[in-house]
Amino acid sequence: MSLVVYVVVTDASGEESGLGESLAAGFEVWRTEVWGSPHVRALGAEFFTRLASGNQVSIKPHEVARFQRECLLLRENLEATCADVDLSGQNGLAVDKATGRVMSATA
Repeated sequence: MSLVVYVVVTDASGEESGLGESLAAGFEVWRTEVWGSPHVRALGAEFFTRLASGNQVSIKPHEVARFQRECLLLRENLEATCADVDLSGQNGLAVDKATGRVMSATA
């Protein structure tokens, strides 16, 4: 199971419509092990840590700039964030310790 990001636009009447493509946001287990981890919380992340509760996270228009800053913060700290991630049960995936990128363990 993977986390998926959907861009949804809500019009003035409250009706939602999808916009663009969905993007993987990691494996389901990342809700708690990565996005809800003490390291990510210590960085001051607000939006990604909400994923740890298992609920959907919605970003309101007035929150987009803060969300973008949080994405950059997490990207800048990706290596440290992923340093203790155990992907042993994730179908042949591993974290490249040099780059912090998730990759195939067979590559």
